[in-house]
Amino acid sequence: REKAALLFEREEGKLREKRHEWEMRKQRLTFEQEKWQNYLQDEFELDIERALQEVDLEMSTEGLEARLAVLKNKLTEIGEVNPYAVDEYQRHLERYEFYQEQLEDLSKARQSLQRLINELNREMAEQFGLTFEAVNKISACIRRFIWRRSSSPQFD
Repeated sequence: REKAALLFEREEGKLREKRHEWEMRKQRLTFEQEKWQNYLQDEFELDIERALQEVDLEMSTEGLEARLAVLKNKLTEIGEVNPYAVDEYQRHLERYEFYQEQLEDLSKARQSLQRLINELNREMAEQFGLTFEAVNKISACIRRFIWRRSSSPQFD
């Protein structure tokens, strides 16, 4: 009986060690999984579910290498990323908005000038008409005066 109890204790100790090893391995794997999930999120903005949808787990090593080569070629075709693109876009957007405001101001100024020109043309036409009438009246008076004077016997 003591022998059996001793054997049982040894086996129980071995099982506890194995259990401890498995728990440690589980912790390491959990840590590795979290590390890779963070890498996927930081580098590719992918969560694990979407990454698994993107990958064919049945693909061979050669197939994966071929896919990797295609993706690398696509990245090469795209070229380098401009890290200042967002700042440049913001500057261009601000300039565009400034020019839009300037264009709007110019359009309003043009309309205002056109109204002013139309008003001046109307007033000049009115003044011209009044002046023309006045000149005609004066001219008529002068002609009558000259005609009377020339037809009058006292100036002969």
